[in-house]
Amino acid sequence: MTKEKWLAKFTAKRKKAYQKFYYLRLLYLFVRATHLIVHMSKQRREPTFWEAIIPVLFLIIMLSVNVIYVFGDDAISGSNQIVLILSATVAALIALRTGIKWEELQDGIVKSISASMSAILILLLIGSLAGTWLLSGIVPAMIYYGLQILNPTIFLFAAVIICAVVNSHG
Repeated sequence: MTKEKWLAKFTAKRKKAYQKFYYLRLLYLFVRATHLIVHMSKQRREPTFWEAIIPVLFLIIMLSVNVIYVFGDDAISGSNQIVLILSATVAALIALRTGIKWEELQDGIVKSISASMSAILILLLIGSLAGTWLLSGIVPAMIYYGLQILNPTIFLFAAVIICAVVNSHG
């Protein structure tokens, strides 16, 4: 085995091992930091600029590391959700450090989710309706019959007129 083949094989094994234990090491660091941060401050105060920007910077850096080093060309199939959860954990740790109680954080999380739940449900329904229409052939049929009815050379003009008529009757 040549030196180049051995080095390539070694770096491939090392990269796989790094990908496997990358998040476990981060989780361990967060657990260690949680204990230190929670017991640091009991008085409530406003976060400093750097405390407020740390979760955003953490998110940007971790997504970059996730794309560049961990998953490389296969970054789309990588688990960016874990990075989002870790950055939310960083934000929660900073909130605990500024003296906000865990119950207040939970109440804020519940309020945020319940405020956006109607939009999430609408998006889910639209997605399922569009998928159903595509699978059943309604969308291709609409395109086919629409192109037979409407000449493509006057499409933009007709779209403006149709939108104006529909809007004036609403």
